[in-house]
Amino acid sequence: DEVVEIFGNIIAFQIHLLCLFHKLSRWCRDNPQMQRASAELHYVFQLAVQLQDLSKPMGNIEALAQQFFVGKTKLKADFKKTFGVPILAYRRRVQLQTAKALLESGKKEIALVATECGFQDESYFIQVFRKYYGITPAAYRRQKQR
Repeated sequence: DEVVEIFGNIIAFQIHLLCLFHKLSRWCRDNPQMQRASAELHYVFQLAVQLQDLSKPMGNIEALAQQFFVGKTKLKADFKKTFGVPILAYRRRVQLQTAKALLESGKKEIALVATECGFQDESYFIQVFRKYYGITPAAYRRQKQR
């Protein structure tokens, strides 16, 4: 149930993102000087949606750039300009926010939470979670269950 709820939230976020992109597209269509910029950045929003799918590995930056037919420098610059964070930081944020939601449900083992959030190593997940939030996943779960 908690996984369904989390994925529902992710899908809701994706829909919100796509709605914003649609509004932006309409605005850009009505502003000729923005038409070119809008078309060039469409791939950045597609990449953001793709990065939210934690069931698939992200791949490296070069592979992502090839997928969208741009250079890796342009890909990184456009993504950061659009979302305010680098690609890897965006993906990490999605992983850790999903992990927090799974931990709050309190029903899954930490190793399973790590795997479902795209971490192949539980100890690395714990290390990253602690660095990002200042608390271990187990301590976070205990804190939320009080």
